[in-house]
Amino acid sequence: MTGRHTRMLQITDLHLTTNSQLLYDRIDTWQRLCTALSAADRFSPDAVLVTGDLYNNESLAGSELTILLDKASQELNCPVVTLPGNHDNSNVDNYGSHRAVCRGPESGDHVYFIGGMRVVTLNTHGQSTLQGYLTDSQLEWLSSELQTEASLGTVLAMHHPPTPTAHEFLSTVGLADPQRLSNVLSATDVRLIVSGHLHFPTASMLGTIPVWAGPALAYQQNAYAPHGTLQGIDAPGISVLDFFADTHAIVPVPLEVPTALFSRPLPK
Repeated sequence: MTGRHTRMLQITDLHLTTNSQLLYDRIDTWQRLCTALSAADRFSPDAVLVTGDLYNNESLAGSELTILLDKASQELNCPVVTLPGNHDNSNVDNYGSHRAVCRGPESGDHVYFIGGMRVVTLNTHGQSTLQGYLTDSQLEWLSSELQTEASLGTVLAMHHPPTPTAHEFLSTVGLADPQRLSNVLSATDVRLIVSGHLHFPTASMLGTIPVWAGPALAYQQNAYAPHGTLQGIDAPGISVLDFFADTHAIVPVPLEVPTALFSRPLPK
């Protein structure tokens, strides 16, 4: 294993508010997104994946985000791919101008190619339900698309993770009936499922396929919260996903870098 084939940067759960409103009276979510997109330049990604809950309320969708993401795409010289979350307007097909090579039965069901890698995005709904879900037509479409392999494999991006996590309540709000998805993905070239929603970074497996639920940009869930309590903490993060020929590596990156303990040259 030498060098890297494809690098993607994941941003998830932005929870953008109106320009004049702070999230929880504290967080300027638009400025935080700008900071994350600036940080992306440090990692020279081949693509940026924005995996849902772009807005804090589905009524807030507007042209400002499209303009911002198109500008970021030009500056980063890579596509910015988005998909909807349960807080987003499910009728908005995409944000930004990057065009899919194929579209599925629901808004947000798209196929993109990033070099030799295929990225399939899915709309997991959940606007009025505790869990997300996929329809029969979505699963049939996905199965059809995966009949043909991509040269470097496929990444499946979705908002609701299809696996449980360490937090008892958060394990109940992922994708409903994940076995149906697992059956479709069996013996395909899907290398990784990338998701968000939990605000609680989690690495897991759906059958033999690794699943990553990335840290949220808006806030994280506190793993130390008292039993029976959800507690958000101001600890934004992004994820760097590197895909090599026969493996991958994921690094969760805090958006606010802690104080350095030391700094020294790399050994020769």
